[in-house]
Amino acid sequence: MEMADSLRSGGRARRSHQTLRLAGVVVALTLAPAPAGAQQADPGWVGKRVVAKTPHFALDSDRRTGGAVGQVDCYRVDQVDGARLRLTSEFTGRSGWVPADQVVPLEQAAAFFSEYIRANPRDKGGYLRRAHVRMLEKDLSSALTDLDEAIRLAPNEAALFSNRGVLWSLRGDEDKAIADLSEAIHLDPRNPVNYYNRASSWNQKGEYNRALADFQSAIHLHPNFAQAYYGRALSRMCRKEYDRALADLNKAIRIDSKLASAYAVRASLLASCPNARYRDGKKAVESATMACKLTVWKDAENIAVLAAAYAEAGDFASAVKWQTKATELAIGADVIKEGEERLKLYQAKKPYHEPAK
Repeated sequence: MEMADSLRSGGRARRSHQTLRLAGVVVALTLAPAPAGAQQADPGWVGKRVVAKTPHFALDSDRRTGGAVGQVDCYRVDQVDGARLRLTSEFTGRSGWVPADQVVPLEQAAAFFSEYIRANPRDKGGYLRRAHVRMLEKDLSSALTDLDEAIRLAPNEAALFSNRGVLWSLRGDEDKAIADLSEAIHLDPRNPVNYYNRASSWNQKGEYNRALADFQSAIHLHPNFAQAYYGRALSRMCRKEYDRALADLNKAIRIDSKLASAYAVRASLLASCPNARYRDGKKAVESATMACKLTVWKDAENIAVLAAAYAEAGDFASAVKWQTKATELAIGADVIKEGEERLKLYQAKKPYHEPAK
């Protein structure tokens, strides 16, 4: 599964019901092993963002449940216990324990992988991991340079084209994204993530029929691919196929009960759908609350969805409370402005509904 998948989640995608990128990544590369021996963690790490030093990494909870090992993800440190850290994934909402010596703080990660690259200049994996860090830091130009070098070193590796395709999409160039993702599919036609990523770009271009075809290919290859059902739901929402969208979101949640984004989008549909037939404030509050719990009440968009759900349920005091919180956490002038506009609605005791198109 590809590195940048979930980095596009949020703002533009969530608000316009476009496809969010897959949460989590599995890459095949070799990096130096983490240092041997127990490393006592600094209690000051609580609240820090960290990434794994090697691809052979998983939370203990994922290992117990058969979750993917080697995910490229960004985690928040929730708790320190000696040489262990309790982490929560920013992308999936999953939590679990890992040895402290298996991760590096995000602010130190670029230097960590740069040192690895200096020692192993022919290993594409170092460039791939550093590109991931730079994408998390919003340094997309440097990330593109790293992926270009990784592809130069390994020109027939599908995963690298898939990652660069996602990066082009983050930069707003969906045509280049689709070209790279099509090359990834050519090189590895049995990998469902390649179809998933291309479907996401088709969605961003408004090519919903092509998006649905690629999501279907991903599901055919991997019937329990929760994020593919979730992505297909977003396509169907854009096509006003709300019954099918709800069915896909419910399926995604049955497969992966920790998929916070699916709860959030389901809540958004139930709270703000242009078609009143599908609105249900009570169920929207329940679904949005789960999304917020899974993201430890730190995701501004999920909290904004909870506010919309309370407004639809007629609890405008709670809507004002949570929209105020969402705006405090929001990043970006356009997002803050939108939050302020919604707050005025709730203060006037009016719910927010998506405009009919």
